[in-house]
Amino acid sequence: MKTATITLLALLSLPSLALAQDTMVARGLVVAKERATLSSNLAAPVAAVHADLGDPVAKGTVLLTFDCSILEASQAQVEAQISGAEANLRAKERLLKLRSSSQLEVDLAKAELDALGAEMKSVLAKLRYCAVRAPFDGRIARRYVDPFETLSQDKPLFDIVGDSLRVHVIAPSTWMRWIVPGEPFEVEIEEIGKRFSASVAVIGARVDHASQLVELYGEFASPPEGLLPGMSGRVSFPRQAGQ
Repeated sequence: MKTATITLLALLSLPSLALAQDTMVARGLVVAKERATLSSNLAAPVAAVHADLGDPVAKGTVLLTFDCSILEASQAQVEAQISGAEANLRAKERLLKLRSSSQLEVDLAKAELDALGAEMKSVLAKLRYCAVRAPFDGRIARRYVDPFETLSQDKPLFDIVGDSLRVHVIAPSTWMRWIVPGEPFEVEIEEIGKRFSASVAVIGARVDHASQLVELYGEFASPPEGLLPGMSGRVSFPRQAGQ
């Protein structure tokens, strides 16, 4: 499994930031490192939906297919037109050699063939969107469509969250007196009642001047079992780290 990270939310106004006798405490929020809303690039009927809420999916897995029969017919039509345009160009070139045609007629035949080639590229580009694939390993967080719906372009299809979880820490800037990459901490996830060891991986590049908060990122010591994005809990840093 991939190494996971968690997001820690530590707001100055929250009582959870108070110093305990032996720890410095904040709130932690588990989030997915990769997440995306997949949208339709075509205005077409849905032929089949291959993934549902909660399904694990690997990168490249087909999640949905469109009915692209109209596009496939357009492809066949353009292919036939290209074949005719190529024959016309060859004929014009032969006639030019016999001085029975002009260079202009040859150039016009070439231009027609080029235009059809561009049209074919457009059709092929649209055909690539007939299958919607997972952009990364993850799980389906939401499904927006059903089979046989006719969708408009840009309509949402799925929300997908990655398998890798991360920590986005928003902590008091005063913690920068002692926080360094590798600083250990523990997070107790309330939803499942389990405790996980983790450490700070990255410290943000700036402090927000208004709130005096800084972003931190951390990694779990080992891949966590049973965690989902959105779970939260109590994050504890050893008190000696702040001394």
